[in-house]
Amino acid sequence: MGPAHRVPFWGVALGSYSALRTPLGDAPVALDVVETMLAGAGLYARMPEAHAAEHCLEVQLPFLQVAVPQARLVPMLFGEVDPARVAEDLLGRLGEDDLIVVSSDLSHYYPYDQARRLDLALLEALVAGRREEVLTGEACGRVPIAALMRVAHVRGWQPELIDYRTSGDTAGDKWQVVGYGSVAFTI
Repeated sequence: MGPAHRVPFWGVALGSYSALRTPLGDAPVALDVVETMLAGAGLYARMPEAHAAEHCLEVQLPFLQVAVPQARLVPMLFGEVDPARVAEDLLGRLGEDDLIVVSSDLSHYYPYDQARRLDLALLEALVAGRREEVLTGEACGRVPIAALMRVAHVRGWQPELIDYRTSGDTAGDKWQVVGYGSVAFTI
């Protein structure tokens, strides 16, 4: 799950393709699940235009291809949508072995110290389960993050901050940085 950066729409956009190609090969899409979602809740629409120039989901694929090579994907881009409605729908669909991955960066183009304050406040709210605070924070993917938080709350998954960095930590320029965090929800 991730935010749509380039095409505005209401709901959640599902793609119209059978696989996503990376240098590691094709990552198959769970077409049966996509079709079931499209036929149900009214939250989902087939929107290839939203996926065409998007990047947030694709950056996760090589990690998933290595960590869970048998995985079938359901690529979901969030537009304007209530994260609680999506979470409730997903709760009825998730199987025991399903994995949810949300792709989002954090703050954009603030000076290093300001970005760290904003990002760490959002990550603290996320780990503490304060969805409303996350929804007003600095993250492109705050809506899919809030949906995951709701699913995690109902399922009893506990969040743990794995790591946090900014582009200033890796690329060196600290004038305008982008924040990145890794949070795992586990039982």
